[in-house]
Amino acid sequence: MALSCLDTFLKTNYQDLTVTSLAKQSNIAKGTLYEYFKNKEDIILQLTEGLYEQWKEKTLKEIKRKKSIKTKIECFFTTIYKKEFEEYRIILNIFAGLSHYEKDKTFKNFLEKIYKEHLETINFLIEEGIKDKLFIEEARNLTKGLVNVSIGFFHTFRINQKEKTSLDEIKSFLKNFFLTIEKTN
Repeated sequence: MALSCLDTFLKTNYQDLTVTSLAKQSNIAKGTLYEYFKNKEDIILQLTEGLYEQWKEKTLKEIKRKKSIKTKIECFFTTIYKKEFEEYRIILNIFAGLSHYEKDKTFKNFLEKIYKEHLETINFLIEEGIKDKLFIEEARNLTKGLVNVSIGFFHTFRINQKEKTSLDEIKSFLKNFFLTIEKTN
């Protein structure tokens, strides 16, 4: 049901939307929307959760196909910028903004879940690099910072809207990050 509202969220300023306007623009009876959701925030929450799960599934599959730890980490950082995830990026930005104002802890809890899952993935990849003697052991102390940097890149991307520049900046950052944590023999 929430996916039926996706185009409306993408084309209309969030503040201008009501459940009534969402229903009308999405060709859904208002009563039907209210059967599933108590407000538009519930709809955006379900959209975010669904789109996040799609992104996560595709990203983890792509990471598994990569050969080196470095390309796996780069994949984790850059997959979200693919064209196929443009809608997810937009919805996630709306969601992140709402999470600062929502009194209901559901929004913050979901952001914490995303953060925790990102941290688990980065921890796993860094540990794999340490085990393979590619990275120094101190690299594990940088995983939270690495996740925070990925969040920063995401928000910066929305500001400058230049995908190529953002991807180049991410790759440059990772190149320098790897130089810092690579084990020298």
